[in-house]
Amino acid sequence: MVPPEMIFEVTGPLEITVTTPLPVPELPNVLAHESYFLIYDRQAVEAVEAAGEGWEALEDAGIYTGPFVAEDLSDAALTATRNENYWRGQPVMPGVTVSFVTDINARVLAIQNGEGDIALYPQASAKPVYDATPNVNFATGTLSTGGYAAFMNTGEGVLTDVAVRKAFMQSVNYQEMAEVVFQGATAEAEGLYGMDFPRAVANYRHDPEGATALLDEAGWVLEGDTRMKDGEALTLDIVIYPQQPDLVPMSGALQSYLRELGIRSEIVSVDDVGAAITAGSIDWDVALLGNGSATVGAVQGFLARYLATDADRNYAGYSNARMDELIATLATETDAEMRNQILGEIQHILVEEDPYIFNVTMLRGRVLVSDDWSTYQPGVALRHIGWQTAPDALK
Repeated sequence: MVPPEMIFEVTGPLEITVTTPLPVPELPNVLAHESYFLIYDRQAVEAVEAAGEGWEALEDAGIYTGPFVAEDLSDAALTATRNENYWRGQPVMPGVTVSFVTDINARVLAIQNGEGDIALYPQASAKPVYDATPNVNFATGTLSTGGYAAFMNTGEGVLTDVAVRKAFMQSVNYQEMAEVVFQGATAEAEGLYGMDFPRAVANYRHDPEGATALLDEAGWVLEGDTRMKDGEALTLDIVIYPQQPDLVPMSGALQSYLRELGIRSEIVSVDDVGAAITAGSIDWDVALLGNGSATVGAVQGFLARYLATDADRNYAGYSNARMDELIATLATETDAEMRNQILGEIQHILVEEDPYIFNVTMLRGRVLVSDDWSTYQPGVALRHIGWQTAPDALK
């Protein structure tokens, strides 16, 4: 989230001065993101300008500075060889082949059969199966900046009642979700951010008794095994999408927690959750989505795009005047103590006053590796292969 009026000026041989029309406290975080600002040297700029629309000419232009040089790219694979002139030193491996295999089962078989070394995006919930498979190892890395999150429909339906939203959050056994449902492949969600994040507040709690009291006070009376009010059963429609199979066991666990409170629930799977719930083509109360609340340490983008009134990804039309004020203030506030206070209040609102989004479980970096790569540690974001990446035998 940066203003378009920013000016980048070369002020020295290895120096760029950035001038902004107003304070941008998260500019270092934005500059660190691999997809926001790509910095090229003069040779690269000249090569790109000369190529025009003929992008193929850039393949052999010699303008890239990564540890590996692309030799061939097809729909099936990318083949790259060692960059002998890499600025940090000689890459350990002579080359890398990245195969594009969309089916997770095929990726697992490739590792098991020795046809591959690292497989990306395994199902966290399938960890016990991977652990029992020869030559397949489930490797986890550091805690991610997000997790699988529940977006609650605050615009219509039963979740317009704040008490029901609070009860739903308190029904979730966050520790069990991470340690049992996902077999330790994810981490317990304790708040909007991972607890290694400096501004994180641990304010999630599993409190079935408290949830029961909230529902009773809100008039949702237990009749038999179902909560009823004015002749209506308390039912939640939970939306998931097939591209993320981990949401199946997660939604099943949520159903179980809700059932203990007397709340019925239905699971609906759609190809594009965001489009479906935004267009109003389905009835929904809860949407389960992947969530990155602090990508590269920056929080403003998530808050401004998902929580602010009229934000482009505000799926439920969530609107909280104090939240809008805090998000706007945070955008230009540079004092660290003040930023922490603002983020603390935002996290308090999302749990105690006006819940909307909460993490169900926190993700870790995860891959599958063969026995020859048993010490491999998954990288952060898209940084899977670096100049020092190598199998165990070369370390």
